Amino acid sequence: MEIYKRFSGYSAALITYCLLSNCANQEVQSQLNNSIENRGVSYAKELATQSPFQKVSLSWDDAKQLMKERNSSYKKAISAKIEAESTGNLVTDFTNEVRKSLKKTASRTINPREIAKAFQNPITQLPRQIESLTDLKNISHSLEQKEWNRVSDSVAAQVMSRAETVKLHVLFCQNKVLNEQLELLKHYEPLVAERAPLVSALKKKKERYNKQRSIWLDSIRDFFNAEYYDVEFKNYGRGLSLYRDVEDPNFDQWQRWRTLDHSQALVKELQNQHKKSKPVIPGVNGLKSSLGLKSLQDNLADNPVSEDDMRKEVRSLLKQWRELKETQSKISELKSRHSSLPMTSESITLKTIDTRFQVFQLLEKEIKIVRNFWLIDEQCWDS
Repeated sequence: MEIYKRFSGYSAALITYCLLSNCANQEVQSQLNNSIENRGVSYAKELATQSPFQKVSLSWDDAKQLMKERNSSYKKAISAKIEAESTGNLVTDFTNEVRKSLKKTASRTINPREIAKAFQNPITQLPRQIESLTDLKNISHSLEQKEWNRVSDSVAAQVMSRAETVKLHVLFCQNKVLNEQLELLKHYEPLVAERAPLVSALKKKKERYNKQRSIWLDSIRDFFNAEYYDVEFKNYGRGLSLYRDVEDPNFDQWQRWRTLDHSQALVKELQNQHKKSKPVIPGVNGLKSSLGLKSLQDNLADNPVSEDDMRKEVRSLLKQWRELKETQSKISELKSRHSSLPMTSESITLKTIDTRFQVFQLLEKEIKIVRNFWLIDEQCWDS
């Protein structure tokens, strides 16, 4: 009887173990199936998003939104700017910096409210309260340096986000030029059909067009991080100025030109100055008076390297502008010379074809040059 009871107990335990083990296996399998399903759905969604078999049609607003979602450089820049401009506040950071520099035994006696109160007059009050503690002379400096770092991060993020936005404008402009090339090719094809030399010349132009468009499409794929089958841009109503009617760009208006670049350079210079001018006692007011702004101006005035750099910068700017105007002048000349000529099978020559497609080469060059001015012209980004 005793043996039977033991056997029955073992059997019950074995059955219970099997049941629990089976439930556990089912739970694991269920979780695995759910994970596979979720990953499969995400994969299928991303595959559909990248549209490998159909053309994607994008307006400017669509492309701008897509850039926010898929362009990693732009997303990184926006996140960095938000973080730089929203992390903490001055009093909180000051308290944290004080606490980090205190000994463990002393840190428990520091009242954050008293520190905040002392912050109102840090030069006189704070040293009196914690004058017996060590390693405090760099607290204010460390705090202000963090603020300078945030400014630097914010400006750098703005530089990066603008660069990506300019890339998108360039892609739209290139798309317009490519579409105009294609329309001209289509117009020429029936007109030269019976003339072998012209057919051969047009074929070369078509091959060049296909190569250009392939490069453009690859640039879009990289920009949006997606292997699109094809892309069509439309409704580009927010194009930036090409400066075609601008003869004098007023480069002496420093508030307009290169403000962002100069801001980034100045922040770095002030950071370096600040690192060399640590205050002896903690105190933001003392720190602000020791930022060395006058010293910075003196150093810049006495530094011939800075003057040389500025001269090179100005020369480069003027050289690019002169090249842009020369390119635009050639475009205008070629267009006016041939726009009045009727395009018939009799009037078309090899020179005509070469000249008309030379315009497109110049338009491509114009875009490459003008993008440099979009990056530094604050007026482009006012609206």
